[in-house]
Amino acid sequence: AKLDEIALSDNTAGARTSNSSSSTIRKTSSVQSLIPSPPPAGPLPPLPHISIPPNSLSLSAPLSPKDATLALAQMQEDQEAKIRSIEKHLSAEKQLTATLEEALTDLERQSNKVKAEAEAWRRRAMEAEAAKRGGEEAKRRLEEQSRKLEEQVAEAKIKELERVKSESTGTEARWSIQRGEAERRKRGEAERVTKQLEERMGKVASKKKKGSLNCF
Repeated sequence: AKLDEIALSDNTAGARTSNSSSSTIRKTSSVQSLIPSPPPAGPLPPLPHISIPPNSLSLSAPLSPKDATLALAQMQEDQEAKIRSIEKHLSAEKQLTATLEEALTDLERQSNKVKAEAEAWRRRAMEAEAAKRGGEEAKRRLEEQSRKLEEQVAEAKIKELERVKSESTGTEARWSIQRGEAERRKRGEAERVTKQLEERMGKVASKKKKGSLNCF
C-alpha cells in the first residue's frame, strides 16, 4: 500500500512539474509574442553588455517564471527606450538637414542678387565712361572751332588794318567811319560766335555732369 502511495505521489509531482513547465512555456511564448519586432529600417544599437562571473552560473538558482517575465519586460522597455532615442536623433538630424537646405537656398538667392547688382553697376560704369569720352570729344571739337574762329577774326582785323592804311588820305575820314562800322559789325559777329561757342560748351558740360551723376 505504501508503495502504491509513493508511486501515486511521484506521478502527481511529475504531473505538476509538467503542468508548471507547460504553463511557463505558454507564458514565455505569450510574452514573446507581445514583444514588438525591431523596425527593418536600421539595426538596433547593441544591448548593454553585462559581465557575469563564471562561478555565478553554477551557483545561481534557475529563474522562476515571474522573474523571467520581469526580465523580458525590462528588456522590452530598454529596447523601446533605445528605439525612442534613435527616433529622436533621426528627427533632430532631419530638422538639421532641412535647416541647412533652407540656409543654402537663401545663400544662393543672395548670391544671384549680388551678381545681378554687380552686373548692373558694371553696365552703368561702361555707359558713364562712354558718355565721358563723348563729352571730351565734343569739347575738343568746340575748342578747335573756337580757335579757328579766333584766328579768322584776327586775320580779318589785320587785313582790314592793312587795307585802311593803303587808302588815300582824302578818303580817310569817310573810310574811318566805314571802318568803324565794319569793325563794329565784325566785333558783333565775333561776339555772337563766341556766345554760341560758350552755349555749346555749357551744354556739353551739363551733359557730362548728368552722365557722371547717373553713375551713382
